[in-house]
Amino acid sequence: MNELKNAFVLKGLTIKQKAVVWWFSISLCLLCSTEDAPLWFLFLEVASLALSAHFLKKIPIPDYFKEDEE
Repeated sequence: MNELKNAFVLKGLTIKQKAVVWWFSISLCLLCSTEDAPLWFLFLEVASLALSAHFLKKIPIPDYFKEDEE
């Protein structure tokens, strides 16, 4: 149960890293939920998602997400 709580709270990440994770999550949800938006708005959503994914790659994965190597 603690692992699930740590995952939702993003324990072990700085405020800036948490903001990037939330930015990526919101960008992905926004892109998936847009149907009848103009083409320029879809381009902005894709650009935002790509930029957030670029920053997301720089965040280290917390220990509670890594699988145990035996």
